Amino acid sequence: MARTIAQASGVHVTGMDGIESDIAIARRRSARAGEPGARTQFLKANDHTLPFADTSFDGVYTMESCVHSPAPQQVLSEFHRVLRPGKRLVMFEYSSTPEAQLSPRARSALVRVCELSAMPGMLNLPHGELERLLQ
Repeated sequence: MARTIAQASGVHVTGMDGIESDIAIARRRSARAGEPGARTQFLKANDHTLPFADTSFDGVYTMESCVHSPAPQQVLSEFHRVLRPGKRLVMFEYSSTPEAQLSPRARSALVRVCELSAMPGMLNLPHGELERLLQ
């Protein structure tokens, strides 16, 4: 995605992930597409403690950061910290049906899916909760 955004818009994009092998793949793909460091860079980092100064970015695009986090509020705080005032956060996240609306069997299945998918945050993000946290 970082490479596509950089090519389409001409902006510099910093991509990050917590998995080194995913960073290596992004670097290879970017190099093959003719973007070897020109407008993209990739680094391994933890989204709970972003390695960037306050107000470093004009935009943050994130995909599944909160659902894979044990502390979604901390992730959102870090995104807010590194964004310049008035700039944009674009997110792709999942939410779940509130626990009170799930049958015991459905709740058990949700917990199992979250465990197998390394998505502890999803259990704390019923529909509408992410919007509340963003406020």
